[in-house]
Formats: sequence, C-alpha cells, structure tokens
Amino acid sequence: MKARVVIIGGGFSGAMTALHLLKKSEREIDIKIVEPREVVGLGLAYSTTCDDHLLNVPAGQMSAFSEEPEHFLNYARGFDAAVQADSFLPRKFYGQYIASLFQTTAGKSVAHVKDMVKAVNRSGRGFKLELESGACLDADFVVVATGNLSGGKPNWLQDDEFKDRRYIHNPWQSGCLEQIAKDEAVLVVGTGLTAVDKLIELENLGHQGPIYTVSRHGLWPCAHVQSLVGRKSEIIPRRGSVLRALSDLRAQVRERANDESWRLLFDGLRSHTQSFWASLSVVEKKRFQRHLKTYFDIHRHRMAPQIANRLRSLFLRPTLCQTLAARIESVVPVGMRLQVRLLMRESQTRRTIYVDRIINCTGPQADLFKGRSILSALDAKLTAAGEFVGPDGMLIPRIYALGPMLQSLLLESVAVPELRVQAEAVAASILRHPVFSDLEVDFGQNSFSQLFFHDFVGFVRRTGGNN
Repeated sequence: MKARVVIIGGGFSGAMTALHLLKKSEREIDIKIVEPREVVGLGLAYSTTCDDHLLNVPAGQMSAFSEEPEHFLNYARGFDAAVQADSFLPRKFYGQYIASLFQTTAGKSVAHVKDMVKAVNRSGRGFKLELESGACLDADFVVVATGNLSGGKPNWLQDDEFKDRRYIHNPWQSGCLEQIAKDEAVLVVGTGLTAVDKLIELENLGHQGPIYTVSRHGLWPCAHVQSLVGRKSEIIPRRGSVLRALSDLRAQVRERANDESWRLLFDGLRSHTQSFWASLSVVEKKRFQRHLKTYFDIHRHRMAPQIANRLRSLFLRPTLCQTLAARIESVVPVGMRLQVRLLMRESQTRRTIYVDRIINCTGPQADLFKGRSILSALDAKLTAAGEFVGPDGMLIPRIYALGPMLQSLLLESVAVPELRVQAEAVAASILRHPVFSDLEVDFGQNSFSQLFFHDFVGFVRRTGGNN
C-alpha cells in the first residue's frame, strides 16, 4: 500500500516539498496537494498579474534548489539572454518558473485537490482532513505549507464596516483596486512591501486622488543598491543579547566610509540570524519584537531599486501621496465618506482625515493556532524544527510545518533560501520514517531536527541565502 501524504497549500513550499518527495523516494507515494488556486506553485506571493510587482531578491539568488544556485537564472536566460544575476524580475515570472517546474516534474504524479482544509484530526496512526467542500482525505503524513494567512480584523474597524464596499480587507483580491475611482481619496494602512505593491498598482491605474499611507512608525522598506547586489561582509553577532548584537552592527557600520554599505553587513548577518535568535531568552526576544523588529524588517526586506525610484517620485508630489506616522483610533462613516481619527506618533496630537476608500495592507498573520484554526483539534504547539508537540509534551508524529508559521521561532522563515531548505528537510523526515525503512533513501541518518539545525547554516552559506 502506498504511503499517503497530504500537503496543505500549493505555493512554493508545498510544491517543492512534493518535488523532493518524488525525487528522493524509490517507491511510489500517494501525494495530494490541497490548494484552491488553479495552478500549483504560485501561492499568494506569485499569483500577481502585475508586471511591476518585482522580486525583492536578484535572480541569481532565487533558485528553487539549494544545490543548484543558478537554476532560476538559467531558466530566465532561456527567455531573455540579457538577464543578469543582479536583475530584479517580475514575481509573476518567478511563479511561472515554479509552476512549470512542478508541472514538468510532478504534474502527473501529484493529485491537485482544488479545495481548502477545514480541520485536521488525528485518526489512528495518521490523520483525517475535513475539506470545505464536505469531503474528507485520509493521510499517513501531513505537511502544513499554508504560507502567509490573511490578517485579522483591525481593532478600529466595526463589524458592519466589513461589508462596506469602501473598505478593502484583502488587497490581493482580484480586481479590488479597479473599483476605486481615479479621483477618490484613499487611505493605505501599512507601509510595508504590500503597501508598496498597492501604490505601484494605483499609479499604473492612473490614480489622481490623494493617497494617505499610515503606520505606527511611518517607515518604508529600504532599497537595494544595484552596485552592492550579491556582495556581503561577514558579521557574527554576540549571542544572547539584542543590545550587544545591535552595538556590534552599529560599530561596524561606523567603520565604513560608504553610507550604503550597511547592506553588506545586513546580508552578511543573514547566515547567523537563526542561530542568534535561538540564543535569545524569551525576555530578549520580546525586547526585540517591541523595540527593533520594525527597524530590522525595513532593512532586511528591501525593495528592488527601480521600485524604490518610483516610490520616491510619488512622494515628491505631497498633494498626491503622503505618509503619516500615526495610530488609527477610529473609522466612522460620515455620509458617503469615511472619517478617520489618527493619533500622531511624535506630537501625540489628534488629526482627522476624510477618505473614500481604505486598503488594509498591514500584512499577514502566521499563527495557525490563533482563532479558528484548521489545527485546533490537534491542541498542539510548534517547535523550531517544524514538528508538532501535543499538550502532554509528546511529539505528534507524521505531521510537519514549514514557512511563515515558524517565523516567531526562527525569525527568518519567509524567504526562498529558507523555504527551499525546509521543503527538502520535511521530505527527508518523511522518507526516513520506518514506513520507508526498506528503501535506500539518499538523505543520510540524521533526524529532521538535526538536519534542520545543523545543516541549515551550511546550506545558506553555500547558496548565498539573501532575500
């Protein structure tokens, strides 16, 4: 009887896990990917149809395979010989790359179930998955690769306003921005990479009305510098203290004459981020989240240079686009408009603006155990190795997670260099199970946890992990 593997989520992580299972196993496996989208491999990140939504990583660092660092670059050059390792390509093109890779390698061997998982329940030694359609799937192994989840309802939004056409909760809903009149006043909540994408879209649509962007700090992601792409300077932070690590980073930045060179240090820090995070106490991690995370994110998750230039040109016209560092206190319908009350960060004064539309770009939440969760029935917690632990403290075998769900445990767990290694590690763990003990599987003798913790840094160093 074939071992049954169900992968929840058909984005990059789910597609690559399936590919590694097929490549490394010497016997047939019954693999199903539960993914509501029509195409496996795109996920949320690469489902965009906008040519101006670019990767925030150069082509030379986006291979789907850790051991073949130029795989994507060579694929891209097959379409355009002028593509360089430091080129920033459209995200939809990268989605085409993953979808094509999956279809060519696994399309006929993996069943694509166009549905969504409602609940995961333990059943004997395996699991029973309830789907939104009412159907059920039985699995010997489950891989949770759901990626980023839609953010929850903001505190300032009332229930009845969710139904109001003037509020866009999911900025990735197809066609949502096309419904905005070109002269309407728009409030974009958030100043991260999602907000960047939405501003670019509004500009492409010829929007002429005022655009307000608001976030607690009012900070935008930094930009890559083309001349520094692909370079880095090694820096090993002192373990156990956020302040000491910050002091080390600042000291090295001050030693450099070039103001742009902090990027090299940040990219050099990348290989040590996870081990540094593991060295911190809970108190230190909370200190980082409270005081430094926003600043870490804007330096770590940078924009492509050409996107940064477009954003600068937008903000050179303050009557069209302006950023406010503030907290939203309330949103109240007034006639046909929305009255937004803000508490300004620096002055602690209140300001009221009136807009016609609000776009929520505050970003995703990655906690699958928060609120109504498909994993509620398991009553489990995740480990940094993507394993599930029950309330009795015992490992729940045969179920694994990867991707953004591990971000709070690893800090770095959202980019391709991490995800491709995690996908390979999950496949390795499944194929080491006694179910496959009669086979020669080329993954060595380490457990999933050992592979993840001991080999991850090596993988990143060899492949120049940067995103």
